[in-house]
Amino acid sequence: MNEFFAKLLGYGPSESLRDLHLSWAAPWAERSPAMVFLACLAAATLGVLFYLKAQTVKQPRLKVALACFRGLLLLLFMLILAEPVLELRVATHPKPWLWMLIDGSASMAIEDEQPSPTGSTGDATIRKPRVEQLREILKQEDQNIVARLSEKFRLRAFLFDRPGEVRPLNLGEADGTKPDPAKLAEQLTTDGQVTALGDAFNDLRERYSAQKPAGIVLFSDYNKNAGLPTVESAARLDVPLYTVGFGPKTALDVAVDLQAPLLMKKGEQSELRVSLRSEQPEGRSVSIKLSAHPIGTAAKAKTIGEKTVTLDGEVVELPFPFNPDETGRFEFVVEATPLQGETIVDNNRAEREVNIRDDFLHLTFADYEPNWEWRFIKEVFHRDKLVGMRGFRTFLRSADPKVRQTNELFLPSLTPPRAEFFVND
Repeated sequence: MNEFFAKLLGYGPSESLRDLHLSWAAPWAERSPAMVFLACLAAATLGVLFYLKAQTVKQPRLKVALACFRGLLLLLFMLILAEPVLELRVATHPKPWLWMLIDGSASMAIEDEQPSPTGSTGDATIRKPRVEQLREILKQEDQNIVARLSEKFRLRAFLFDRPGEVRPLNLGEADGTKPDPAKLAEQLTTDGQVTALGDAFNDLRERYSAQKPAGIVLFSDYNKNAGLPTVESAARLDVPLYTVGFGPKTALDVAVDLQAPLLMKKGEQSELRVSLRSEQPEGRSVSIKLSAHPIGTAAKAKTIGEKTVTLDGEVVELPFPFNPDETGRFEFVVEATPLQGETIVDNNRAEREVNIRDDFLHLTFADYEPNWEWRFIKEVFHRDKLVGMRGFRTFLRSADPKVRQTNELFLPSLTPPRAEFFVND
């Protein structure tokens, strides 16, 4: 009955009648509600009897019908005199919030193979950026996802394209209008350099926790490469997640990293280490090339080594021994040949700048007395092949002057000649 009256009175799906209460505003009816019933009954009876007795109608059925209408009219007249008041208690059930979180990183601009439209000629597949696939989903006219969700939820959209924060997007809901899917699709970008899913969840929890949503619909390729752990951040958010993925389920990717000392000495062998990380290698082979490029000169690059590695694990360490025969500043570059079907190739190259010297480093350490720190630092640099016994000199203010004059480790004075002082590195 409540649902019937709610529809009759024009209440929407988010409102319902809790209860109905009838009362009377006329003083005589308010003092004795039973009088209303008796007055209505008497008026209706009087009207029927008066019509049946005093009016002449040839057709009996018509006479009875008219008598009933006369009685009903007098009954309504008595109800109007009693001034009825109907009190309604209406409960409002607002739509719950639903958040749409959209990936705006550069990986969403990667083109994936898509089936050609039906009836098209040429190749069987076409390539389309992932963000364009999402725009088509948001703007489709038949069974539009934004329109369907807005029927049951109040929507908010966010874009995450930088570490540590999300950006709210305009859904076009000003003045109570419905969301505009096309306007939402136009705001999608792929300018972000990292995919920080965990940071996005953490920012939503800290800045928008007052609006507890019923769930989050997440649009991404899920190629997380920065920020807080995703699973832990999502658990702290404590909201159901509904994921929509783009791109292949498993992507081929090879990434290299180069570890090299910042300083090397000419004629002394050093070691450069290349770390090779891979996802879904499936026993494939990849070629690694390490080369040294002089900085600030027109000299040609020198190849240090090349190796072909079979990818059988997530991380492969490759040592490259190197004995410098030249001095100067060099940029060491390691490159890995892209695998067939690999979409992200920016991490297939790594660079490190190294300074190669022909002489040892000259260091001067000044202190007051041979304390623990002094002894520790002295031993560290004595063992360093770029400094050694010849490169480390010290001045101790508390040392005996004879010791400073006779022991080559000590400087006799803290104010040596200008030429000697600027020999220090």
